Formats: sequence, structure tokens, C-alpha cells
Amino acid sequence: MKNIDIQIDEDYGLKTDPVKHDLVVGDVTLQNQALILIAQPGEWKEHPMVGCGIEGITNDEDNGQWRRDIREQLTRDGMKVRSLKINQDNIEIDAEYEND
Repeated sequence: MKNIDIQIDEDYGLKTDPVKHDLVVGDVTLQNQALILIAQPGEWKEHPMVGCGIEGITNDEDNGQWRRDIREQLTRDGMKVRSLKINQDNIEIDAEYEND
């Protein structure tokens, strides 16, 4: 299942169980969505086409292009995007990994 993997913490470090001192494994769908949104294209050397560079949306009025780019990136990662809404305050994504 693509949605189960090692989780990261708020500082982008590996999340560990404080009792067992093991890596935490679980659903990474939202984590992966966030990483794809904030990554700049070319930032991930093994996958240079991944990334939306969402910080550039701040003063951009073309939400249609952003919606297309985000949808394309999430779809490439194996997610089915049900809905995607962008407004001045946030981005709402309803997407999940498709079953293998």
C-alpha cells in the first residue's frame, strides 16, 4: 500500500516512538501531499519533476494553473484527486492513494 510508510515530524525529521525508540510507520497521505506542495521542482534529485513550489502562489492570481499543477503532481504520485479548492486562505485537497 502506497499510503503506509515511515512518518516524519513537524521539523521534517524521522518520527520515532518515544517508548520503543523505533521509527513510526503509518498513513502518509497527508504528509506526502504537503511535501509535494512545498517541494520545488528539481529539489528531489532522484525525482526532479516532483514538486509544486507552492510558496510561489502568494501573489499569483492564476489559481487555475496551480490547480492543474497540483492535481498533476498528486496524480503522478498515485493519488486519485476527488476535489481541489484554492482560496486566499488555504488549499483544500480531497485525495487518496488508489488501491494497488
